[in-house]
Amino acid sequence: MRPNVVEITKRGGEAWASLTQAEKQPYYDEYEVLKAQHVKAREKYFNELDPSVLKAINKQRKARGKSKIRGLPKQPPLLSPYMRFASAFRSTAEGNAILQDKTSSELPVLRLGRAAGERWRSMSDDEKFPYVVAYNRDKEALQAGQKQKSM
Repeated sequence: MRPNVVEITKRGGEAWASLTQAEKQPYYDEYEVLKAQHVKAREKYFNELDPSVLKAINKQRKARGKSKIRGLPKQPPLLSPYMRFASAFRSTAEGNAILQDKTSSELPVLRLGRAAGERWRSMSDDEKFPYVVAYNRDKEALQAGQKQKSM
């Protein structure tokens, strides 16, 4: 009599559980290598894929009741100097105090945004400079990456 899938799976699980971490390590290492290869191959495929082809594939998948295939994740938006400041302001003591304050009926996020906006408008150009420099650096890197992709 042939063993069924449940029995085989059970024995495999028991065998895996009996291995030491050192004995399991080669499998983990192989997984990491194969995962990296897969990520590179997927990125290459979606970079070379015509968007109309992906749209046609997804249309067929939808007709068969399957979920869409997503392309590569979109580039995160480039944060303006103000948004960089607001993000940093949120983690300051003043920003934390605003978020933790439960005495006002107004949403803490709205109060935080208002306080960050007031602080930004009152800052001198010298105080804003680090945020502008970081924005320009990331903008140049993004543009360089786009130029490299188009070549």
